[in-house]
Amino acid sequence: MDSTNLTWKQSLLITIFALVVLPVGCTYVLTREDAEPAPSIEQTTQQKEPDVRNGMSESERRTIFDTLVSAERKARSDADSRFPLTTPENIDQNSELNQELTQEYKANVREQYGITEDVQIKIEVEGVQKGWLLP
Repeated sequence: MDSTNLTWKQSLLITIFALVVLPVGCTYVLTREDAEPAPSIEQTTQQKEPDVRNGMSESERRTIFDTLVSAERKARSDADSRFPLTTPENIDQNSELNQELTQEYKANVREQYGITEDVQIKIEVEGVQKGWLLP
């Protein structure tokens, strides 16, 4: 009979432990001040959302930025080929042609991607700020 009472007492202690002590212990673990709070659903969602601006992802804007930089480089190269900077007389002509070609080539890029000049400028500013030119 003692072994039956002991088993009953043990069951009672286990039940009390499970109902009272464990929940309090879990609450302590979950509410410790030194624990970092879990991110909210909103924070998690915001972190996973792509950076979309002007209806384009960052990847698309980077592609346009790279194309604009290539257009500027082509304009510079074409102007240098036509008016080499080896003589003082060519400096003004080179500069004027470079500006004209840059405008023309960037207009082609805008047409190619269906963007406005305002969007082009925003992409250029973003690219410079984020260091997209750097390798």
